Amino acid sequence: MNASLTIMGASLLLAAGPSAAAAQELVAPPSFRLVKEGPAWVGYETKRAKDLIPRHSEFAGALGSETPGHSVVVDDTFLQVTEVTNEQYAAFVRSTGRRPPIHWGKADLDGKLREWNEAQFARQQEEPSYSPVPFDRTGYWETGWPDLEWGVPKGKDAFPVVYVSYGDALAYARWVGARLPTESEFARAARGSSKGDYPWGADWDQAKSANANSRSRLTQVGGFPGGAGPYGHLDLVGNVWEWTSSRFEPHPGWKAFTVKIGKKRVHAEPTWDGSQRVAVGGCYQNSEFIQRISIRRPTDPFQEVEALGFRCAKNPVPGRDLLVVALEEDIRISALGRGVEFGFDATVGMEAYSSREGRSKVEGYAVVTGYRAIAATPANGLPYRSTAQLKRDARKDGAPVVGLLATT
Repeated sequence: MNASLTIMGASLLLAAGPSAAAAQELVAPPSFRLVKEGPAWVGYETKRAKDLIPRHSEFAGALGSETPGHSVVVDDTFLQVTEVTNEQYAAFVRSTGRRPPIHWGKADLDGKLREWNEAQFARQQEEPSYSPVPFDRTGYWETGWPDLEWGVPKGKDAFPVVYVSYGDALAYARWVGARLPTESEFARAARGSSKGDYPWGADWDQAKSANANSRSRLTQVGGFPGGAGPYGHLDLVGNVWEWTSSRFEPHPGWKAFTVKIGKKRVHAEPTWDGSQRVAVGGCYQNSEFIQRISIRRPTDPFQEVEALGFRCAKNPVPGRDLLVVALEEDIRISALGRGVEFGFDATVGMEAYSSREGRSKVEGYAVVTGYRAIAATPANGLPYRSTAQLKRDARKDGAPVVGLLATT
């Protein structure tokens, strides 16, 4: 389901307005659930952060990165009800040929490790001065996985997929016509318009998430229904960290501060790095401090680790995310010409999903097996009052960009 995107020239002029998008019925795709438009409390109040630092001084920088708490209005958004599971990701891998997570090939990799070590030992017997070279498990998997046996670990179909990089997560999201959520969208799904630290409220309850105090291991999605967010989304904290599209940059109005602990002053200033993405929610290895909704884990995009997964978000307008992500990832800005901007609020499109039932019993959960879409959006500020004027200018200056058209 590779996307095709066309820069629309003078031969096609869109005539859609915001009312076209607004009129579309909000029907959730398979495995998604609506997060209603409204204010989201993002981050953590500076005063509360200062109060916590004496008890968590090793996380002073992390707490500083969460400040200041602020309100953001979030539009209607579809968000997957659970983290993406192994069986959902496997459908994507089999359809696209993308490299699977490394632990899916554990048995064959273990066999290659034994063969390698035996060969290294034999050579050392022949050449006593030879220094054995360790087996590069990751490197071997990256290039050799097509020749190895691999598959979802037995009994783990409905567990969160892990060992996926930011690029892997983004590729899956595009395959299902979606994208990765922002921090603000995550916060809206996790606590609505409240300021509670957890999806279930202000106070910690270890029975409502997979955490270090209760069940310190990865669990099947949806195992803690009592910890659901206000719109019914599950496992928003605990189980696995989740990728967002947000960069690790300061919240609006951020200011560095220090906290005095005894005779020492602790600086609550993180090392900002906009190339990193923010992971949210904590994981099964963490407890109440890390599983707060406001926590921000700066994460290198290439990281693939055992406690990091993701879920997808989607704009309710069919095909809009297809256009936005394609513009961000695929088009050279120079191809558009200077100053060209697009009216994504006027996007019109159609899309269709195919899916099947999965191993999880969570309501609405499904395994997407196919996605088809076509969508278009106009360029902003087109000065043409008629097709005749458009044709005259096109003959004089070349075909202007009047919009984008994307298909799968």
